[in-house]
Amino acid sequence: MKNDNTLGSYLYQGLNIEYIEKIFVFLDYQLKQIHNKNRYVEDISFRTIILDEEEEYFSFKNEFIQKMPKECDRNVFIRNNINHLVKLFIGAFAFETTLEQTKNINIEWFDFPTISKRNPSYVEEHYNYLKTVIPNSEKYGEYYDDVILDNKYEYFNDYKRRQDEKEGRTTSRQMTYSTPVGRALSEKEDIGKSAYAQILIYPIITACFMILIAIFYIIYILI
Repeated sequence: MKNDNTLGSYLYQGLNIEYIEKIFVFLDYQLKQIHNKNRYVEDISFRTIILDEEEEYFSFKNEFIQKMPKECDRNVFIRNNINHLVKLFIGAFAFETTLEQTKNINIEWFDFPTISKRNPSYVEEHYNYLKTVIPNSEKYGEYYDDVILDNKYEYFNDYKRRQDEKEGRTTSRQMTYSTPVGRALSEKEDIGKSAYAQILIYPIITACFMILIAIFYIIYILI
């Protein structure tokens, strides 16, 4: 895992906590889009999330994205996926925090979704310590408590948006662009606006230039 394009490999190289949190936010957004297509992620682990080097973002491996059974409780699949994604990134935060202190460490010790399959209460039993490595826990700690301790499920981006709305910190447009996904969309929109402005201005410049040529030509004839 140390020499491939999986999330686990990049964590071994050392990623700062803020960047890991951005990856979590982006994957949370992807997960919601997957569920909206009536699909789910069969296995969420450090091995099944890879970096798309061309697009420069992490995503779930396609082979682990499956259709939900026709007759099923969608909420069960959604809850499990959200729970596993949250556990995985608590593991990522804990791994990077430990990696700063020692290099002799195995990332599989922090693959909490996989560990939870063998010991379902593992994360809950160690949650008091694990919560200390979660970034912005004073602001978003309730979200992790709800998912880990109370088995509730909500996409992190949706939770963050609700919190921002309650506190009145941002407008709806600013909230949309408060995540890496939103900022990327914002940048594309700005690029589109810039291109549109250029499309408009070029004909105007050309028309002005042609008028000047006509004026000079008339003056030349009169002289």
